Amino acid sequence: MKSLFVIVYFDYQNKIQDELIDTGIDTLSNIEEKNHSLHNEHASIPLLKNLALKKMSEQMGNPIRVITSGVENITDYPFFAGGSWRMVDRIAWWDNYDDHIPVVIGHYWRKFNNQTDGLFFQIQPNHWFGKRKNVFCIDFSVGRRYVDRIEKKEFVDLLCAIRFPENI
Repeated sequence: MKSLFVIVYFDYQNKIQDELIDTGIDTLSNIEEKNHSLHNEHASIPLLKNLALKKMSEQMGNPIRVITSGVENITDYPFFAGGSWRMVDRIAWWDNYDDHIPVVIGHYWRKFNNQTDGLFFQIQPNHWFGKRKNVFCIDFSVGRRYVDRIEKKEFVDLLCAIRFPENI
């Protein structure tokens, strides 16, 4: 028997898919995908408007996806991450997070060293951040493991966890 969580998740996904089909965005984004090498990191990919709308709708139209993987918006410039060109990017919601409850996050493709741009630019890897300095990221690109698997390499990236008994 499926959990209520799974049922609600797929109910949202189905409604979003129906809306994308009804508006024609699904068909137009499929055409854009067929005309571009989205899995080629060295390709020159423009911002694909319909694919961007589709990906943003799939993310932001499903509150379960927002809770589990963050708030996203259409990016100004496509970027390559997770083996594909992305048309949407996560936003730094923590800059407006006003609650006193600490939040530990992951799935942000953060670099431990040499963070030269992006959401974590000028945020030290071992510091709390955000409006109230009560958000902490423990993900240091462990998802990059897909590259290791493809290249049949030993896992070399960081995996992190956090313990803070003083903030119970």
